[in-house]
Amino acid sequence: MTTSDAAIRAFFDEPTNTVSYLVWDPATKRGAVIDP
Repeated sequence: MTTSDAAIRAFFDEPTNTVSYLVWDPATKRGAVIDP
């Protein structure tokens, strides 16, 4: 079994002053959007 670190990228939306995050597993290319 191997493990890998999740990749995380934040996106700031200036008009709404909010931040959403894209989190994904680089090995499987599966991910999720958090707080869209």
